[in-house]
Amino acid sequence: CKMAWRRFAAAGLVPGSLVGWELFAYGKQRQKFDDAKKVRPKPLVEGSTAWLIERDARTLDLVCVRHKALDRGPAAALADAAARVDEAYPYDGVGVVVVERDGVSRVLRADLNGTVTATPLASLLRDHAAFAEVALVPLVWNDDDREAIATPARRFFAEALLRCGSGGAPRFAPWAALRDARVAPLLLPRASWPRLPRAAPLDARLRDAVSPAATLALETLGACDVVRSDYVDGCASVPADLLTGRVPLRRGARYAPERRVDVVVGNAASSDT
Repeated sequence: CKMAWRRFAAAGLVPGSLVGWELFAYGKQRQKFDDAKKVRPKPLVEGSTAWLIERDARTLDLVCVRHKALDRGPAAALADAAARVDEAYPYDGVGVVVVERDGVSRVLRADLNGTVTATPLASLLRDHAAFAEVALVPLVWNDDDREAIATPARRFFAEALLRCGSGGAPRFAPWAALRDARVAPLLLPRASWPRLPRAAPLDARLRDAVSPAATLALETLGACDVVRSDYVDGCASVPADLLTGRVPLRRGARYAPERRVDVVVGNAASSDT
């Protein structure tokens, strides 16, 4: 009887630990959100690497992030690992910079459950609690074309927040991170990844995407006619696709990884590549 009880206890140890990890990670997210509402963030130090990145960012630049696994819970950690399918680009999330009319650069991002948030770039660069690494990837493009996409980029930004936004509050939905689509890169060849329904609204497309973050970035680029809409409609993508040339850009636009600036925010180290 004692042996059976020990086996039963051992069998429940791993699932119980995973549940505890998930609850602990959610608690940290909740506390972080509550603290952010109470404390006014300090400005970036003028002349610092982060300050220079924020100053020079322009609409449709990409911000790639690698989350700290222990801060995300086991479900999200597994989905993050699935998103890092290219060893050359170890980022599990991506967002798009939109410079608003007030001149503030904000990063439009989608979380694993499809929730869209808009975070000031300065705050994201300062947030060493959530990210192991942050990288800004600039878009090389003609200045006249860049000016022409300002209005459609801001319009998509507002519509995405209205339809899919949550005000930044974390949602306790670990099961969303374990949808079949999220872990498909670990199990299936790319040709077999789930495809997005062409006529589905944005919130459904993000919810059912292999990577909601990469899908939102592609939708933003498509809304600005930098990526063909038919490509976006039939694509199942991960963040690395935007940096490796897999996504075909239009009108002479290109992302330049050779100008990427990686910021290891945990220890304030940086390197230009």
